[in-house]
Amino acid sequence: MNFSRRFLLIALLAFITTPVFAAKNAWIQCGIGAMIFPRTGWAAVTSNIIWDFGITGMTSSSSSESQCAGRASTAAKFIHQNYAVLEEETATGEGAHLVTVLNILDCKKASHGRIIESVRSKFAQEMSVGAATDEAYFNNLMNVIESGYPTQCTTT
Repeated sequence: MNFSRRFLLIALLAFITTPVFAAKNAWIQCGIGAMIFPRTGWAAVTSNIIWDFGITGMTSSSSSESQCAGRASTAAKFIHQNYAVLEEETATGEGAHLVTVLNILDCKKASHGRIIESVRSKFAQEMSVGAATDEAYFNNLMNVIESGYPTQCTTT
């Protein structure tokens, strides 16, 4: 796949997924993309991905704390840094890193099992089509929480 097609695909995916997760997505609110495109989420995501595969969106010290503060951003950073372990733990349905990310999001312990099972189901679908990434994992987790457990967790 040549560069222009890859760029178009990334931009399209970023545009499609941005509206749902714009309120708490570190790939949008942090990094070089957020500095260049503070009011255009899809452009921030695209910029972060093209520049360095989203690394500055997760770790950049050039991002202001007010932009990148909050539980969701902290969870996104944790997922990015521990994605390989989270993949394994999600596949088995248990593990310290899964508990940690749910604790970061202040999820009530009684809801952990149900949240993990919901994330695990969607994650299996993403794995089967080769769409599993750290950003997809974060978006999946946030979607599960917002759609099924909004009173059980604190994402802000």
